[in-house]
Amino acid sequence: MATMVTSDEINYLIYRYLQESGFQHTAFTFGMEANIAKSNVNVANVPPGALISFLQKGLQFLELEQHVEANGDDIKYAEPISLLNTAPPRTVIKREPSAGPRAGAEGAGGRAVM
Repeated sequence: MATMVTSDEINYLIYRYLQESGFQHTAFTFGMEANIAKSNVNVANVPPGALISFLQKGLQFLELEQHVEANGDDIKYAEPISLLNTAPPRTVIKREPSAGPRAGAEGAGGRAVM
């Protein structure tokens, strides 16, 4: 099942964020222009801080996605990924093929490639 996000839901999240952040006049203006009162969003199910929470979860997913190359190599970043800085310097950790069942017990290390 695919997750769908509508423009009404995004607009409501922005509206709520503006209200929660103390931008009452901006929230009012945005709410009027976006027709928040006429949207079909179930506002009872939207927790406080939802927009920030969704953005943080999205960044965590992006970070997980970017920490593994298509060939399975691990990527270590010099700094955390942020919303506006999504491409920090990185180091690729090449995975060595294991020599058997004891290779994991001895510490399956990799070598860093810059």
